[in-house]
Amino acid sequence: MATTYRIAVVGDWESVMGFRALGLDTYPISAPEEARRKIHELAKTDCAVIYLTEQLAAKLPDVLDRYKDELRPAIILIPGRAGLWALVKQHPELDRKGGRRRYSVTVGRRSGLSLKPPAKERIYPERRLSV
Repeated sequence: MATTYRIAVVGDWESVMGFRALGLDTYPISAPEEARRKIHELAKTDCAVIYLTEQLAAKLPDVLDRYKDELRPAIILIPGRAGLWALVKQHPELDRKGGRRRYSVTVGRRSGLSLKPPAKERIYPERRLSV
């Protein structure tokens, strides 16, 4: 008999409630410690995919590192209410250290998607290019 897995969305209320209409399990959480506990709890159950907002992910690098090579759950970052790539715009040092690239590779490997910002929003830390 086939096993059925769940998909969960963890983040602030405004970002996750739209996913409830799609039938996903939603967990409106804004505190990093509460999100950490919830992710560990979901990892122990039958949850295969956890969508996590970028804003919470920035505060939970240890959790992302812990599950990045695990088969289950796949933690995939989604933009929060601040918008796509807001995290890198607020913290450009993440891009220099490869933070965005590392998680884009993980998401691409697990989902088959390529996550690149639009050409206007690309960030080049060493030089600025006009587009």
